[in-house]
Amino acid sequence: FFQDNGGSWPVLTENTGEIAVQYGVTGVPESYIVAPSGVIAGRFIGGLTAVALDDAIATLTGVDA
Repeated sequence: FFQDNGGSWPVLTENTGEIAVQYGVTGVPESYIVAPSGVIAGRFIGGLTAVALDDAIATLTGVDA
């Protein structure tokens, strides 16, 4: 999905499933916004476009995208 729809944010993947279990992933793809403090600030189940991510970050930070 990321390759087809673009985006300039970091994407992390892992193959063992350990992190998915720790985060409570219920389906793939699932995306998270993680604040600099390490707190999960947003969760998205399903595909996520660059525009939707920009809008979510703008909402969370109070800064227009």
